[in-house]
Amino acid sequence: MGPWTIGIVNGIDFREPFNYPLKYTAQLLHTGLGVHYAPGRPQDLRVLDCGSRRVKLAWLDPTDDRSPILQYIVQYQQESPSLLSAHFTSIELTVPVWRRPVVRIHLSANWQTMAAGTELFATISGLQPATHYKFRVVAENELGAGEPSENIVVRTEGEAPTGEPQSLSVTAIASDQLRVSWTAPVQNLWNGEILGYYVGYREHG
Repeated sequence: MGPWTIGIVNGIDFREPFNYPLKYTAQLLHTGLGVHYAPGRPQDLRVLDCGSRRVKLAWLDPTDDRSPILQYIVQYQQESPSLLSAHFTSIELTVPVWRRPVVRIHLSANWQTMAAGTELFATISGLQPATHYKFRVVAENELGAGEPSENIVVRTEGEAPTGEPQSLSVTAIASDQLRVSWTAPVQNLWNGEILGYYVGYREHG
């Protein structure tokens, strides 16, 4: 399809359209059997199982009857309000194609992806313990990706801390007393909320 014609208008006047030799793949396909579209949203996204470093998800096919699904893509990202407020997560461009139905193009950032084939479930591994993740699923057919499913947020299970206390210091404050101080491990190695510390000691020599 092409070239595209784009005109510019403001409150004063209309400028004649520019012609752009733009290659474009529409989310519509006219065949002798009718018009085909990109897939709809996968439905009923839910959690089947959750561990400390993996989450198993399941979903249902889109409810519309369109061309066959070639694969599902699982998209996920850590929930981080400070990060999400500072960076965009998606842009939706609505492009009217003359009198045809509207085409929507989704550009996403900060999402990791995993191909799930044509199965209606997937296990996402390599996650961090005690961390909130946002998940969604996108269906693809021969025309490309459709609208993403509704997001769900899942918190992975915790684990024992894998980081060590930092900056250990011991100071003698009396003949029979020592003051021991330290700082917490690196936070991304807590693997959950730190509830307390154990201090062990023994005589040297």
